[in-house]
Amino acid sequence: MLKLFEEDIYEKQYRSLHLISQVQLYGPLNIGGRRYRNIDDDEDDQMDYKNQFVHELRDYLREKYDGELFTVEVFDEVFFENLFLKQLMKDTSWAILSIIFVVCVFIVHLRSVFLAMISMMLIIFSVPLTAMITEGVLGVTFFGQMQMSIVFIICGVSADDIFVFMDAWRQSKNFDPDIIHPDDKKRRMAYTFRRASRAMLFTSSTTSAAFIINAFSAVMPLKAFGIFAAVIVIVNFLEAAFVFPTALLFYEQNI
Repeated sequence: MLKLFEEDIYEKQYRSLHLISQVQLYGPLNIGGRRYRNIDDDEDDQMDYKNQFVHELRDYLREKYDGELFTVEVFDEVFFENLFLKQLMKDTSWAILSIIFVVCVFIVHLRSVFLAMISMMLIIFSVPLTAMITEGVLGVTFFGQMQMSIVFIICGVSADDIFVFMDAWRQSKNFDPDIIHPDDKKRRMAYTFRRASRAMLFTSSTTSAAFIINAFSAVMPLKAFGIFAAVIVIVNFLEAAFVFPTALLFYEQNI
């Protein structure tokens, strides 16, 4: 099926700068004498054959028609999916680099490899925990590529919370010993929690509120992303406020 799409096409004008040619592929396929029962029968093999056909068709058209007069572009669901997966792998490498960078910053600021690893584990585990909340509790079953990009955002947000808590912990050591003795870990932690949790709550709530506005969008991927991002910010706040202090006390007392 061919389609011309040019605004100034009319009866006496038969030239166009753009042309769409659509090839419909039907199933089940008959490959090498083997006829599949339906499109779900050994679906991977059928999709591989279709993918190979699209690549060969693209190479043939480009070799024969690409040049000064034509530029051939091929679009196919499977072909596009493969290109997307390749790009996703490249983006994943950037995510890994960002995680490594954040871990290095954690080690420098926290002055502890143990606390740095615990902090990064809290960030990583917050993703499946948030998915359980959004899908199991809130009923948001859509999970797209935008949600995966939240790892870049949450690394920074969670790092801020942990840095605030750690700075408050260090400040608690500089009080007059008659008020809070440096060796009294429980009183120091009580002061740290009161001081840091308030700041962390305000920053996390404003960030979460900014994301939750997307829940009013009519675009499903954007709506799901907004809900997921808002929830994961709160999850990271709870982890930084209640889980990280436990790891910090364990480190101070045993390591």
